[in-house]
Amino acid sequence: MSPRIDRRDWLGGSLASGLFAATTCIKPAAANPKPHDKLRLAAIGVGNRGFDNYLALADEEVVAVCDVDERFFGPVKDSRPDVATFADWRELLARDDLDLDGLVISTPDHTHAPIALAALRRGLHVY
Repeated sequence: MSPRIDRRDWLGGSLASGLFAATTCIKPAAANPKPHDKLRLAAIGVGNRGFDNYLALADEEVVAVCDVDERFFGPVKDSRPDVATFADWRELLARDDLDLDGLVISTPDHTHAPIALAALRRGLHVY
């Protein structure tokens, strides 16, 4: 016959095994080694409505923009001359030297998912 376990013993054992699992299995997220005062963002789609979204990022550090129509880069360069420009979002995401924190996606609705998934896989925040 197995020994009888009361509620207090069962709860104590459950708590101990839960704490053990939490301390050995769950690892904290790695801290960013060089935090920024402002978010370092890329804006994907900067024409028409996308330009309004870009302008709303005035308090953040926009380091790159991307649009398939390069004519939209003119107004962007007027406001931020040093911003990197890309015609293909895949090339932008391939650049590790941009040190991005996230993306603001302002492309047509049916194109959001592949861009967002690729960014999330790289550990970026998506807005």
